[in-house]
Amino acid sequence: MRIISDFQDYYDSALALGSDGTRIYHRRSSTEELKTDKAPEPWSGLIAYDMHAPVIFFEVPFRSIFVCFCGKVYPALQMPGSTPDAVGREEIGYSTFYDFQSAYDAIRARAVEELKTGLLSLRREKTLKQRLTKFFSLRGSSIIERRLVENKIAVAILMPGYFRSTLVVNARLADVQFYKAIDAWTAFQELEMFWGGVLAPESKPAPPVAEKDRLFKHGFDQKSFRKLPSKRRR
Repeated sequence: MRIISDFQDYYDSALALGSDGTRIYHRRSSTEELKTDKAPEPWSGLIAYDMHAPVIFFEVPFRSIFVCFCGKVYPALQMPGSTPDAVGREEIGYSTFYDFQSAYDAIRARAVEELKTGLLSLRREKTLKQRLTKFFSLRGSSIIERRLVENKIAVAILMPGYFRSTLVVNARLADVQFYKAIDAWTAFQELEMFWGGVLAPESKPAPPVAEKDRLFKHGFDQKSFRKLPSKRRR
């Protein structure tokens, strides 16, 4: 699969190992702001799931996101922080966690007294572990695959908000450290199969048709263009 895009992503490195160059994936990123209470399907379902498995509160410096990749959903938690760049300057960014244990360890490491007790709130779930377990239970689910296929969406990131939510289609997955969930080679292979086999099989040009086969298709045979022998004069 050949990728035509105005940006690079982490799984692009797998192209160096070889791929089907006749199949084309046009990767153009677009961002849309959605009203949280009026978001269309399938995004409203993920927003509702986020609301009913709450792990984010005003006193907790985390935010939830949902990565939709090749028909599957990967919930994640992001924690803001600073990291040094190539020249030693501090950059503000987010660390992203795609599984229970890494998220739990990061939350417990925060200097927030409410978190160190293992309790957040008594709404719906009693403990931090129960909330995280429920939140990450959606990992790898295909619950919205049909809708994604209908809309020909292979990659998207949904960032739920209280009033407004942000949807990025064909998002750059390196920005949310998706390589923690799926390595570059596996991600490229899944994307190639999903895009070419499910979403856009027409992205692969049809093989050339031989001249004789094209003629047969239109009702001609091997004698159609031959000059018939003339009658001999007596």
